[in-house]
Amino acid sequence: MTGATSYYIYRKVSGGSWSRVGTVSSGTSWTDTSVQSGIAYIYTVRAVCNGNMSWYNTTGISGSWLGTPELTSVTTVSAGVKISWNTVENASGYRVYRRTEGGSWTFLKAVTNTSYTDSSLADYNTNYYYTVRAYTTVNGTTCYSSYDTTGMMIHFLAVPQLSGADSTASGITVSWLKVSGATSYLIYRKTASTGWKEIATLDSGDTSYDDASGVSGTTYYYTVQAKSANGLSWYDETGVSAVCQ
Repeated sequence: MTGATSYYIYRKVSGGSWSRVGTVSSGTSWTDTSVQSGIAYIYTVRAVCNGNMSWYNTTGISGSWLGTPELTSVTTVSAGVKISWNTVENASGYRVYRRTEGGSWTFLKAVTNTSYTDSSLADYNTNYYYTVRAYTTVNGTTCYSSYDTTGMMIHFLAVPQLSGADSTASGITVSWLKVSGATSYLIYRKTASTGWKEIATLDSGDTSYDDASGVSGTTYYYTVQAKSANGLSWYDETGVSAVCQ
């Protein structure tokens, strides 16, 4: 405004009283960094000149802000890829997005909890990126948070297909088919009364492993995970078995 030397910014919530929250000595905008996520605020401004103040718009203008969800993990699970993130205060729900390398974000689903499993992936040996934005409804209007524009990436690998487990005089040999994009394989073993335990890591060129550490007469189960620099496949949860000679 002509003649104004500064501006006073006032804020309130619905039903509350105006409170001065900022001063601008030059320019015609101000950013409120003291807001709480998901709260509707109303703002108005008074012009100031030599200690005198203008009147102000008593209705004001409203706005709200939502915190940005922080992604905590993107991991491979039996059903696909599981994305997890932190809770955003006062959010009603979250919208999950996915893209491939160099592609655009595609909306997948809106959820109310802080994780989502994407079971719609079809392309193995591919980099997938995920991001999440929060939303809520304020005074009848849906308000969306910002989002991590880069997202969190996972390299989606196929589950190694087990060929079998064969008992020999020197132990048990477990075999599997090569997985495209894998840089190594993790070998796991268990018995009927124990859980899976990693027993070896092999180079990507290997598709079999000789286990010479078994106890004669014991049935052992084996499974394999494929690994790359950016991801880890899921595994055959049943595995293949053989009795150690």
